[in-house]
Amino acid sequence: MFAAEKLLNSSRQAVIATDDTEAIVFVNHAAEELYGWSAAAVLGKRLSEVLILSDPLAAESLFEALRAGRSWSGTQRSGPLDGTPSVVLLTGSPLPAENGNAGGFAVFATLLDQFELPKIAAEEELRNERTQIREIMKIACIAEWRWRIDSDAIEGMPELWDILKLDASPGLTLIDLLARFIHPDDRERVSEAFYRTRSENLPLDIELRLRTNGDTDLVLNMRGYSVMDSAGKTTGLSGVLQDVTERRQLESRLLQAERVSSLGRLAASVAHEFNNVLMGIQPFVDLLNRRAGADPTVAVAAPRIADAVARGKRIT
Repeated sequence: MFAAEKLLNSSRQAVIATDDTEAIVFVNHAAEELYGWSAAAVLGKRLSEVLILSDPLAAESLFEALRAGRSWSGTQRSGPLDGTPSVVLLTGSPLPAENGNAGGFAVFATLLDQFELPKIAAEEELRNERTQIREIMKIACIAEWRWRIDSDAIEGMPELWDILKLDASPGLTLIDLLARFIHPDDRERVSEAFYRTRSENLPLDIELRLRTNGDTDLVLNMRGYSVMDSAGKTTGLSGVLQDVTERRQLESRLLQAERVSSLGRLAASVAHEFNNVLMGIQPFVDLLNRRAGADPTVAVAAPRIADAVARGKRIT
């Protein structure tokens, strides 16, 4: 037995390791004791078949993270010990391979003391609330942003770059944003708004257009406030940004529809009034036709007037 395996077997923390096919290749003594397994029974099986989490979403999150080469942590409630309410703290980490690709992963499990359960529950509830808030913000196309005065850097969560349709570049500055991406007609207004919020400590509330690689500019609503240090010095701005492009497009289409509707009502009103004028002419045309035989000029003019009235009716 290798020294590393001896060390892992002496650990009180359960350790499970897999290869790149997710087949279990190692289980230490603590894992056998915690889950009631025997190494011989689980070796070669896929981890997802053996490690059953009580929360399906947590299980899905765990395996997605590990397959993507990311670390993961969470809890497993109603743990493996029969008749004993328990919570197991789980952490997973990808294992490197010689070629630099994922070579499997390791999961570490620790049975938490009962005194730690309220703290773990509170932390888990807080994480869930934060996840829900981020999901709501994502649906509403809202993202947090921060601007640091000392570095002129703009920072934010991944959702910010998704909304801006820009790469999450750590080097993006306000100057870059103004010069390269913000619509030329909005640059001075945005710059003045940032300066006013920074110098006068006024709330930032501005709508701007952002140039993208697409055919349509993004319309963004940016709100924020000054951030100060303990000495009362402004160190930057922080706030939220919302993509209102679709809303503004809908408002524009609604306004256009209202204009067309107004034009239609106007046209119908004019047509009605014009038709009333024609109907006033028609009786006199009939009177002229009855006298057309006595006057050749009337005989020529009356049919032409009648044709003009008929054409006017067709137009209305």
